Amino acid sequence: MSKNRHIKRILLLLLFYTTGSFAQVKNQRTQVWTPDNGNGTFTNPLMWGDWPDPDIIRVGDEFYFMSTSMHYVPGCPIAKSKDLVNWEMAGYAVSRYNEDPRYDMKGGNMYLNGSWASTLRYHNGTFYAGFCTPKGLGTKDGHFSICTAKDVKGPWTRTIFKEYLYDPGLFFDDDGKVYVAHGQQKLYITELNSDALSVKVPQKEIYNNPQYPYLEGSHLYKVNGKYYLLGSTGGTKGRQVCLRSDNIYGPYESKVVINDDHTYPGNGLHQGGMVQLKDGSWWFIIMQDRGPIGRVPNLEPVTWIDGWPMPGKDGKGVDTFKKPNAGGIQPIKTPATADEFNTAKLGLQWQWNHNPDPQKWSLTEHKGYLRLKAGKAAKLADARNTLTQRVQGPYSEATVEMHVGGMKDGDVAGFGVFQFPYAFVAIQQKGRQRQMVMVNNDTTITALKFTGSTVWFKASVTHTGFTASFAYSTDGKNFQPVGNGLKMGLGLDWTANRFALFNYNTSKAGAGGYVDFNWLRYTNAKPLTNVSAVSVGKQFAHPERIRYDGNSMKIEGRDFFMYSAAFHYFRCPKELWRDRFKKIKEAGFNTVETYIPWNWHERDMPANSSDTSKFDFTELKAWLKMAQDEFGLYTVVRPGPFICAEWSGGGYPQWLAKYGPGKGDFWLRSADAEHIRWSEHWYNAVCKVLAKEQLTRKPKGDKGIIMVQIENEYDAYEGTGKEHLLKALYRSVKNNGIDVPVFTCLTAECRNSKDPELSQVFDCDNYYVGLNDAPSCAYRMEQLRRGQPDAPGFVTELQGGWFSLVTGRLSDENYSDARHMQAIGLMSLLGGASGINYYMFYGGTNYAGWGARGMTTSYDYNAAIRENGQLSPKYSAAKGIGEFIKKYGPKLLHTQGGPCQFKVDDNAAPKELFGGVRIAPDGTKFVFLDNTDAKNTLSGTVTIVPGKIARPDAPIYNINQHGEKVLIKTANSDTSAKLIIDPLR
Repeated sequence: MSKNRHIKRILLLLLFYTTGSFAQVKNQRTQVWTPDNGNGTFTNPLMWGDWPDPDIIRVGDEFYFMSTSMHYVPGCPIAKSKDLVNWEMAGYAVSRYNEDPRYDMKGGNMYLNGSWASTLRYHNGTFYAGFCTPKGLGTKDGHFSICTAKDVKGPWTRTIFKEYLYDPGLFFDDDGKVYVAHGQQKLYITELNSDALSVKVPQKEIYNNPQYPYLEGSHLYKVNGKYYLLGSTGGTKGRQVCLRSDNIYGPYESKVVINDDHTYPGNGLHQGGMVQLKDGSWWFIIMQDRGPIGRVPNLEPVTWIDGWPMPGKDGKGVDTFKKPNAGGIQPIKTPATADEFNTAKLGLQWQWNHNPDPQKWSLTEHKGYLRLKAGKAAKLADARNTLTQRVQGPYSEATVEMHVGGMKDGDVAGFGVFQFPYAFVAIQQKGRQRQMVMVNNDTTITALKFTGSTVWFKASVTHTGFTASFAYSTDGKNFQPVGNGLKMGLGLDWTANRFALFNYNTSKAGAGGYVDFNWLRYTNAKPLTNVSAVSVGKQFAHPERIRYDGNSMKIEGRDFFMYSAAFHYFRCPKELWRDRFKKIKEAGFNTVETYIPWNWHERDMPANSSDTSKFDFTELKAWLKMAQDEFGLYTVVRPGPFICAEWSGGGYPQWLAKYGPGKGDFWLRSADAEHIRWSEHWYNAVCKVLAKEQLTRKPKGDKGIIMVQIENEYDAYEGTGKEHLLKALYRSVKNNGIDVPVFTCLTAECRNSKDPELSQVFDCDNYYVGLNDAPSCAYRMEQLRRGQPDAPGFVTELQGGWFSLVTGRLSDENYSDARHMQAIGLMSLLGGASGINYYMFYGGTNYAGWGARGMTTSYDYNAAIRENGQLSPKYSAAKGIGEFIKKYGPKLLHTQGGPCQFKVDDNAAPKELFGGVRIAPDGTKFVFLDNTDAKNTLSGTVTIVPGKIARPDAPIYNINQHGEKVLIKTANSDTSAKLIIDPLR
């Protein structure tokens, strides 16, 4: 922008173009959680995934961390690090479990068996890894194992003891003796022979204190001649206890060394191991149960106070802290997640559910692919060759590409989130026919015909509410949400949820079928469409025709920016419809919206709620036909039953009052059973008409109804039980054949609802703001997008003007002019709007008796298309925005950004200057500027600082039908994404 250009009151939209190219390549780097802040500090958790029962040792300059993994194979994962902060996988201590055929899923299964409570030590050039296998969960007596190796990468040799040593802690004393501390509440010491492969002296009880229930997870150390036994008490809610004694057999004194749950309230830091660094400092790795995401390790400094090792700082676990003085500056490393399957061995991130069948998987039969061959199983829980890896917090998303050409009858192959319950999306073959299915807890939620040979599946997991959602794509680019959401659980105790690849067969007829996975790609970077809790999955009857996601509506598989004009047929003589449609079309709109008043179509009282003889939908049918067939416009319909405060009765028939209580609380819009019954009477009639005009009932390429609204601005109704009416309306819509998206506006009950029915209704916003309050449109759109991240950002009513009142102002005297119309439109786009409906783009007339009380006959509304058909300056403003949306809408739908800070010569910009930037994936920058001073121009050079928060500093209001300000509750808005780019000048 040149120094001498004036920034006028009409918004300026500056477009900057940058060039760039993108290519999908093998070995792409994944984005996952890392604790390393890159500035000499770290932030807990250490690894935001399931790494339970941690133990830690140092061998020279290398640290080794071991965890347990129950029935997953290989077992006992081991990671390594140079600085205790950056970790990568090193190997596994157990290659498979051979002691029971049920680990091969023969004659049963061994869920929750395998390895528990690991212990890791290094002595005289040998690594020792120990664990117990529990009793009572598959084996009668349980047992204890020691695995040994000269190299942590293996090979390892396992020795199974006949003795059962619960939650073992292996310890090599400085006198050459070897011990294991073990037990639960009642603790024991068992002495082993010098090779640590057999018992020398049977267990001896050393401690039993009822004040420490379930004291377990023993780890034994010797420091300055004293024995320290560290364990946890209280289970998931636990605290860490230290015992110390001058003799390994006791007596022991005790102290709670940390009792803190501030990072995950209700679940304390408990169970883990500590290690001494070369500089003499001690550090503790301790876990914390974080629900279905897993038992997550934290790194804590240790301070010795009165001879006790105290993890954390001042009694609390640290959040962000200076990194240990170990290893110097190390590159950021994380355990592997993504896999391109282009080597002869599986990546170390993978573990099978139970022992795999080596004959039914391969990385060499189709080079560069993982081939999974179907094994017989009735359901996923029984499928042997299920390949898994950890989900991660706070958000994780994995995508796979799967080739299905080798499938046979009965095969079910796909990708999911595994635990009990589990859910997945898969291709299922029956005979020669294939269908895509989404299955949740062994119940098929969605089934769609599939005819391709390649499919892409995506699973997304969040720690907020512990939900998982699923999507599929047939081109690898455009993903369609499918099925419903998985409420992740812990039916398999002490193991977390996992991403899972699988292929199993439900019948013998399809033996030998296979699928090939090209890759799995993994990210922890939360996209704009998943910025808050994942809602119940959206369901679409005809996703190939119409659906939506957090970016936009999709019509015929393509992104669709809805640019709509409101034209209410009942306010305009039919003879003028064609002229009004022509002008709307020429302004660049692709959609037209209308209310459908109940009292306009059922003017006479029916005999009862089953009587439909009084309905007349002739005008509605004619209007829809003209809009869709003659002018090629999509339609959005809003049948109420309450439509708007400016129409007689809000759209309700006057005769309906006969059925109300006649006194007391306001009955219309209520959850009263009689009101719901009559609302269903209206919906049962009107929805049957609308169903026939839906896009999904028209040939591909034709226009039709794309959205149906239930209720309207329900937040304004102060009654109770509102969800009951909303659910009744939704059921009536669905029962009468409506299968396009259903929406509402300003209705909190539907905004990111978790209810199975209301979650299928997305909320929109209505903006009635003054000229100087246009920036509030950006803030409110940001809040809408954040509040329901899996739905598009639509403005159902973007104010086009105002109406006239008897003895009040005329519509022409209202503040809304072309400047105002352009400002609120572009500020909505800055906030991330993906659909706009200019309310009352054509004003119209209140015929005698049809206006609300106090309204004039004219409903001109100071509209873009005046009541007499003339075009106001607003029309040109809307046409300009329409041209911009037509050219840049598809790109704009995938931008991130929002309001930003402005600076002039490193100083704060004038307070009257507002705006921000949105950036497309290809680097295109859309810059929005608004001078909120209607009288004075601004000129100069401004620097826009992306990523800096711009928050509303004053209350935000709508204006109601009486011209009164109504406070809109908004949380502090933030730039939609922290944009890491240089400031723009």
